[in-house]
This record gives sequence, structure tokens and C-alpha cells, in this order.
Amino acid sequence: MKKAVLLLAVITVLTLPSFAQIEVTDPASYAQLVKEVESLQQQLQQLQQSYKLAVTNYNLAVSQAKNLNMSNYKYTFNSWQNLSSSSTYGNTGTFVSGLNSGSATQIQSGYRQLVPTVTASAPPKNPEKAAQWKQQYGLLETQDATTLASSKTVGDVNTNVSNNASALLKLESDSFSTAADISGAVAVLQKINIALLMQLRQTQDTNRLLVALTQLQLQDAMQKRYELGAEMQTSANVRTGTN
Repeated sequence: MKKAVLLLAVITVLTLPSFAQIEVTDPASYAQLVKEVESLQQQLQQLQQSYKLAVTNYNLAVSQAKNLNMSNYKYTFNSWQNLSSSSTYGNTGTFVSGLNSGSATQIQSGYRQLVPTVTASAPPKNPEKAAQWKQQYGLLETQDATTLASSKTVGDVNTNVSNNASALLKLESDSFSTAADISGAVAVLQKINIALLMQLRQTQDTNRLLVALTQLQLQDAMQKRYELGAEMQTSANVRTGTN
């Protein structure tokens, strides 16, 4: 009798709908769900931070994109002046033109109109005088070559400055412009690049002028050294009675 009652109770429990709908909680599944929620919260915080950073960068870009009134910083430079000279006897124009244009032909032709050549005649028979003649003649040839090369450098620099004057004026005009097509970020970077290239070119021309000046100074020092050495040698010959 007892077994029959127990069996009936079990059958009743299993067949009741309310008991069949009871869910059993899994602790492992609950822990995994908590982890997923925490991960989503971290991702949301990261997205919020990224959004704030994007807004900050956007506001900075908008601020930088605004055109400044650059006309307040405009500076007037003196224009480059080419060399000019009167030619009373008609013998300076060619050389001056060569200094302004860099023409090697004009420079050499004009230089010879102002500085005569020395005929390469036979040296004196006296060995000492012959040595002096050859040395001085060599110095003259070196001085002529240095002067002509330096003059060519001056002419090239004058030509470069004249040719670049219009480009500099255009770059200056564009720098002060507020037009959208030439005041954007890319256009500004391009203008900066062009300005740097111009500066490098000008530095190169400056270095060429410094080299030319150094060459002229070296030739002058060599000439003075020759004259001083000749005077000292003459004095030594007098003291030793070799003359």
C-alpha cells in the first residue's frame, strides 16, 4: 500500500505543469554572463573616450583651419639691384653685363678690355730672373682664372635672384591670400616646401660666393707673399754679396 502511494505522488509531481516550468540556475553560466557584461562596459567606456578625443581633434582642426590675418606681418624688402657703371671710353659695358647675366663670354671679353694680357715671351737668361719671371707669370694666370671664375659666380647669383624674384612675389601673395584653394592644409604645406627649397638654393648661392671670395683672398695673399719674398731675397743677396 505504501509503495502505491509513493508511486502516485511521483507521477503527480512529474505531470504538474507548474513544476515542469521551474528553471535550474547554472553557476558557471552566470559567471560567464557577468564577464561578458563587464567586457561590454569596458568597450563602451573606450568608445566614449575615443568619441571625446575625436571631438577634441575636430575642434582643433576647425580652429587651425581658420585663416589668420597675415597682412599684419607683411614686410617690404628692398628689390635686388644689378650692377651698373658708366662707360666713358666704351670698355666697361661688356664686363658689367657679364657680371649681371653670368655670361662667361661677356665676362672674359669684358675682363680683357680692362685688364691687359702679358705676352709670354722668353724668360730672362739670368736663372734667378727667369725663375722670378715664371713665378710672377704663373701668379698672373692664376689670378686671372680666379677672377674670371668668381665673376661667373657673381653673374650666376645675379641671374638667379632676378629669375626668382617673380616666384618670391607670387609665393608672398599666396601666403597672404585667404582663397580656399590656396589656403588649405595641403596648399600650406606645399608653400612651406617651396619656401624651404628657395632657402636651400639661396644658401647654395651664398656658399658659392664665399668660395669665390676665399679664392680671391688666397690669390691676394699669394701675390703679397711673392712680393715680400722677393724683397727679402734681394736684401739677403745684398748682405751676402751674391749680387
